[in-house]
Amino acid sequence: LPHPSRVWSLRHLGGRLTQTDTASSHGTRTILFTDLEGSTDLRVRLGDILANEVFTEHDQLVRSHLAAGGGTDIKGLGDGFMALFSSASDAIETAVAIQRAIEEHNNAQPDRAMSVRMGLNSGDVTRREGEAHGTAVHAAARVAAKAQGGQILVSQLASDLAGSLGKTKVVDRGLFWLKGFPDRWRLYE
Repeated sequence: LPHPSRVWSLRHLGGRLTQTDTASSHGTRTILFTDLEGSTDLRVRLGDILANEVFTEHDQLVRSHLAAGGGTDIKGLGDGFMALFSSASDAIETAVAIQRAIEEHNNAQPDRAMSVRMGLNSGDVTRREGEAHGTAVHAAARVAAKAQGGQILVSQLASDLAGSLGKTKVVDRGLFWLKGFPDRWRLYE
């Protein structure tokens, strides 16, 4: 019998029996969410054809920095990304690099300007079938939702894990209520 963590399927490619790994993995990661703020307004203002070009530029810019920073692109969200990092300091530095690249893009092409907000959190994550799950993931999404365009917000845990390794200094922005969480969270910019 096959191992329970594997799914066996008959593929159309020559009728061969192949296996797909569906095993779960679990570990501490730093989660980065990005969101292209005002994406609907961007579409209305620029029209679909030009907006699609801006979205493509956004996606290429973010993906190239995720790869360079050691992040794993887990999911495209239409107007943003979810990525995992094994290092909180790498995640923060990557977020800063993305914001700097967006600023350069906006200075060079003000008619195609984009505004991206980001949120980071660290914690235990379960990876299953290419997806990431867990309370830490939900918290990272909620942290991103508190940010404004051009802003990076970081949970206290992610900031603490980055410690003195990160080149970027963070500023305490106070306590925030995150939807679905019973206690307020201290966030840093």
